[in-house]
Amino acid sequence: MDGIPSSWHNEFKELHHCKQLATIDDFSCSYVYEMPAVRSNLYVWTKEGNPTTAFMGSAPFCQDAFLPSTVEDIMEPVDPKESLVFYDTICNRSMFCTHAEIEENVRVKNDDLTLTELSSQTALEHVTLSLLTKDGTIGRKSGLNWGQRAHRNPNQAYIPVPIEIARKRFFPNEKQQFTVQTDDHKSLILRLEQEKDKALTTPLSNSLLGEYFRRRLGVGNGDFVTEEDLYRYGRTDVTFTKIDEEQFYMDFSRPC
Repeated sequence: MDGIPSSWHNEFKELHHCKQLATIDDFSCSYVYEMPAVRSNLYVWTKEGNPTTAFMGSAPFCQDAFLPSTVEDIMEPVDPKESLVFYDTICNRSMFCTHAEIEENVRVKNDDLTLTELSSQTALEHVTLSLLTKDGTIGRKSGLNWGQRAHRNPNQAYIPVPIEIARKRFFPNEKQQFTVQTDDHKSLILRLEQEKDKALTTPLSNSLLGEYFRRRLGVGNGDFVTEEDLYRYGRTDVTFTKIDEEQFYMDFSRPC
């Protein structure tokens, strides 16, 4: 079997762990680990456990397949009951992505990127976003400290996006989500939000981004982030490199 990229695997596991969030109604992910492999793209809708609608075709289960793009797909209606039977058959030879022995049964391919690999691809676009305000100070109730107010999760955070970068559409807009691989081999799901797309957030929970940066900075969970924290770390900005419309690389590494 071809296996699955490590970045995808990490995202699926993250979605499993985020089930308790209001944005996740019900999610589970399993991988087929027995031959024959499955190449079908099948979508089945059920109501109270009974199949109501089903489609099969060329559209893969990814965001790009369901949004306007330069690629056309064809989906045909199929029998819902037969489709659910087929789906259940496949599930019987699959394993949850969070299973303790999943990597012993399914090949997880390392697709981590490095700055060296990215720098060799000179055509890739990149932008650097400041984590400070225009006057060079930390946001008291914005940016990395967005949640530092009453009745909010103190870890809530966003990365400010200048209007000129938002207008260039470097990042997908219309609230499309995209995957970010980080220099410390983590995987995040981000999207643009707020008026004029001025903020990069983690839509599963706005606290995930704040937790990530606090961990990198060595700041306590939920603590206020200061300019001194950033200067001590050695970075007051973060660089994004665009791999394609759905994948980006985020560098927050310390300067050499």
